[in-house]
Amino acid sequence: MKGLLYIWDSRKVLTILITMIALSVSTKSMASTPSEVYQSTNNLIFHIEQIRLNKNITSVAKKPGVQIAKTPIHAYTKALEVFEKVIRFKEAHNWSHSKIPSLPEKNVTPKDVLDLILVIIKELEDVNNKLGISVKKNSPLPEGKTPSDVYENLWRASYLFDGLVGAIEPTYVYRNTVRIEKALQKIAKKLNKSTAIIEPTIIQKQKPIDANISGYKVLYKLAVLEKELDLIAVRVSGFPAGKITPSDVYDTTNNIIAELTRINVHLNLPSVPDVDLSTEKITPSNVVFQFKKIELLLNNISS
Repeated sequence: MKGLLYIWDSRKVLTILITMIALSVSTKSMASTPSEVYQSTNNLIFHIEQIRLNKNITSVAKKPGVQIAKTPIHAYTKALEVFEKVIRFKEAHNWSHSKIPSLPEKNVTPKDVLDLILVIIKELEDVNNKLGISVKKNSPLPEGKTPSDVYENLWRASYLFDGLVGAIEPTYVYRNTVRIEKALQKIAKKLNKSTAIIEPTIIQKQKPIDANISGYKVLYKLAVLEKELDLIAVRVSGFPAGKITPSDVYDTTNNIIAELTRINVHLNLPSVPDVDLSTEKITPSNVVFQFKKIELLLNNISS
């Protein structure tokens, strides 16, 4: 009898071990690496280039600088930027399209970024079909890629799409600053901090470089807040070289939104809210004004 029990127990243990190994293998197979995500961005860029060829777009797209210290949430926000441009292109042609997803309310993984990019690729394949472009692409899998590489490639894709829908305008940058302001107000309430500020004076004739400088000040203040919240502080990249455009400022706001997403997850708050585009004429002066308000809010929140 004891022998039978021993055999039964051994089989039970063996079954459990096999199940654990199977689950481990399954989990690993479902996970995605930054290199796999980078591979998908190459496929995405290929489709954009085919559309540019079809539309006879010969202008040279601006190239992004080398990116550092980016994480999956940064890449996710950059992918959303590309997604929005694809939707703008489809809307200009009165074509149906998927809805752009909201920011996640959890820690973002490479798989989340990959899933989003695959949705964008489907949208681009639909565009190709409508334009009569019948090509497929499966880029080789690179090695040793990081979220920073993914981010840089997505920014390259975004610049390539500018030839099809036009570059980012201050209206889009302003919308992001309004989203940032609303998110910070919720963070302030969560931390029992005041949201009352003395509204700054709007300064006329500001330029994109002025707006980007203001955005970088916000990033540095966010780094301070993250340290106070026991989060790994954002590593602010170097200020971009060359002429600063609204696209650069938009990129800065995307990075701010990525950091606010990290803070929201940490504080168990909803994602950064979506807002509609302003119907009024927006200039860099309006963007700087918003950044000043955001700085004041951060001054209230940080101890």
